[in-house]
Amino acid sequence: MQRRFLDAMTLVQENGRPDIFLTMTCNPNWKEIVDDLLPGQTAQDRPDLVARVFHAKLEDPKVQLLKRNFICEVGAHVYVVEFQKRGLPHAYFLLIMRPGHKMTNPDDYDKIVCAEIPDPIKYPAMQDLVKNHMIHGPCGSLREKSPCMEGVPKKCRFRYPRQFKDKTSQREDSYPLNRRRNNGVEVNIRNLKLDNRWVAPYNPKLLMMFNCHINVEVCSSIKYVKYIFKYVYKGHDKQVIHIDQDKENEMINEIRRPTCFEDIYTTNGVLHPTFRKSALERGLIVTDDNLSQCLAEASLFQYPNALRRLFAMILIFCEPGDVRKLWCDHYDSLSEDYRKQYACSKRVQNMVLIDIRVFLQSLGKKLSDYGLPDVNEDINLQARGLMGFGHKTSYVLIQTLMLGSRFLYYTCKLSKAINPNSSIWKSILTYN
Repeated sequence: MQRRFLDAMTLVQENGRPDIFLTMTCNPNWKEIVDDLLPGQTAQDRPDLVARVFHAKLEDPKVQLLKRNFICEVGAHVYVVEFQKRGLPHAYFLLIMRPGHKMTNPDDYDKIVCAEIPDPIKYPAMQDLVKNHMIHGPCGSLREKSPCMEGVPKKCRFRYPRQFKDKTSQREDSYPLNRRRNNGVEVNIRNLKLDNRWVAPYNPKLLMMFNCHINVEVCSSIKYVKYIFKYVYKGHDKQVIHIDQDKENEMINEIRRPTCFEDIYTTNGVLHPTFRKSALERGLIVTDDNLSQCLAEASLFQYPNALRRLFAMILIFCEPGDVRKLWCDHYDSLSEDYRKQYACSKRVQNMVLIDIRVFLQSLGKKLSDYGLPDVNEDINLQARGLMGFGHKTSYVLIQTLMLGSRFLYYTCKLSKAINPNSSIWKSILTYN
């Protein structure tokens, strides 16, 4: 993201400041989305469908804006796509106009941006689009609980309603004051009459073409570049939930306060031997069934050595609750190859444990961390296990060496094998 921001700033450096900031929001009522919903479904239930339709729809404005110069002569552009917390994707465009075609006065702004409700007699279809997509609120004194209300006293963070203005003018902070005439044209939103003060700036051609919220703002500040890249990461993660009306007051996992340890061991009148079994019965922790099933399925087509590696990975990354049970249930599969080689069951177990220990040690863990049986301190077996671990680790480290360093390593290794007292080997030892 930092690299892309720097690329965008390079475009600004070469082509000048951005001229237009455009926001396009997915419309959940697009025909392509509604036609593919099942009965009772909403767009929130099908984020895959919403994302696919929006991606397809986004290709058209990219062609219209960037190749056909639908609203202005575009010299350079930057755009990002953001998925809102409620699931509707946004696209943000920064357009830099070609030299000689840049907007230089309020009259140029009015040719591209409009912030008024169309005449219902002359443009009824356009008025419906503005009413459905481009009216902010209501908020402020009309609706104090609106999500956009912040601070003390509460005010709209988007500064709505704006002031009536007969002509467009330029402010010092790069935002223009759009023309919003008090011409008596109003629309009815939530049983409230709203006028031009509540209209988000738009381009009539784009709004008619794409039938969605498509906010168009005139800008001339490089702050917008940083804004569109940080916008993707704004806010906290949220999850949409639904509570059935008839289950709204239902208590979940209601547990009486325990008065002794036996109360903690007891679930549904049954006294369990361990805290864990009691917690499992209450549904407070998950079982290891999925991990056991994973090993069982892998044993159908994997060799025992791969199973032992998988077992070690499960211990480290999945944190099973009952390692001993997992070990006992799958010991036959884990030791299948060694049982064919050795008749002594203790030796077989030792071989399996040493292999697992090698995998665990490679990630900084030990057998004792998981309550597995101890390895029999057999010198031959220890040497085998440690040698295997050291050899695997050395091989991995060698592969990370640069070509020259690898050549030096093999040169020193060969020199030591031929003559341990060679001058090259002594020089390396002296340097270290």
